[in-house]
Parts: sequence; C-alpha cells; structure tokens
Amino acid sequence: MKDYSETRLQIAVVSYLRGEIRSGKLVIQVQKPFDCIFLHPVNEYKDEKEAYWAKSKGILPGAPDLLFWWTHAFGAIELKTKSSLSATQKAFQHRFMEIGGRFAICKKVSEVRDTLLSWGLPCKNHQTVEPKLSHEELLAFQTEMYKQ
Repeated sequence: MKDYSETRLQIAVVSYLRGEIRSGKLVIQVQKPFDCIFLHPVNEYKDEKEAYWAKSKGILPGAPDLLFWWTHAFGAIELKTKSSLSATQKAFQHRFMEIGGRFAICKKVSEVRDTLLSWGLPCKNHQTVEPKLSHEELLAFQTEMYKQ
C-alpha cells in the first residue's frame, strides 16, 4: 500500500501557511501566520515525454517542496516524513545555500513554523494542525504504546 504521508504533511503545511483549518471539505479561514510569498515548484512528471517537456520548460530536479520569499531574503523547505535527501536534492541544497538561500528539512507543520521563526519572520498565528496519521502509523503507534 502506498504511503502518502509526505503529501498529507505538505497539504497540512500549506493549509497552515494560508491560514486555513480543514476538516474534510469544510475550510475555516484564520489568521495567516507569516507575511511572505511561497509556492510549491511542480517538479514531478508521469513519463519520459512529460519529463522531456518539463526539463525544456525549466523544471529543476531536486527542487524542494516549498520556496519562500520575504523582505530581502529567501528560503526553501523540503518536507520529509521517512526518507532523507536524494542526491539531486542535496545538490540543490548546496547550490541554493551558496547563493545565500536558507534551507531546512522539516518533518512536522510545527517545524516549518519554527524554521520560519528562526529565519526572522514574525509569526501572527502559532497554532499548527498536524496531519492525521495513516492506518499503518496508527498501528505502529499503538504497538509502541502496548510495549510500555
């Protein structure tokens, strides 16, 4: 079974950054936490033909999940739940930091908030909502609880 934990994390992070609390299709608007611009650079493709055109259009392998711009600065955050950076992601990180960009790897919505705070962005909404655990994650958590 495919694990979509990074997708769930990314959606939770973007909801937080947009000032949204989601419950199914219901979306409640709350205070946006940071004054910055952010985006997810689409760098995924389904086959070789699409990959060819994507590269021709400027897709950069290894680009992080979220890019940020704020007053006189810029940063990138790679969201990970289980794996580590790939070779292309490490190359991007190195080049990005060489030109003055800030880079972080985050595993939770609260880590994204704390990273942006550490980069000097004032925060207006500290309340984060972490994504729900998958069935497998819940079982693993339950197993650990019973071991104690």
